Amino acid sequence: MEHRYSARVSQIEPALVYHNAVPAARCRIRNLSAGGAFIETRLLRFELNATVELEFKLGGRSYRLPAAVVSRRSDGLGIMFIASETDNAWWAMRSALYDVGQQTSIAPAVLSPAI
Repeated sequence: MEHRYSARVSQIEPALVYHNAVPAARCRIRNLSAGGAFIETRLLRFELNATVELEFKLGGRSYRLPAAVVSRRSDGLGIMFIASETDNAWWAMRSALYDVGQQTSIAPAVLSPAI
């Protein structure tokens, strides 16, 4: 049984992964929540805890959010968004998730800048 703090939106949408502020690869979002996403890509092989950014569209608006790699599989990566409670982009994305019919209930993961 999986234990999630927020609903996930299933969508197969194109997205772009950045590493060190440079586009690293195109990917597809398999599912998305306020806490993170699973992205389909066979090209990226980041280490766990690597910091990336995910650029995607949701509800007609573009987002680019920092994230940490939390799982790796042969077909893609699990990422957790890194945000603070004052991160306007994260709150806007959370609102867009709600607008598409998915209620979310998790606060963003607040990580220290050292990670």
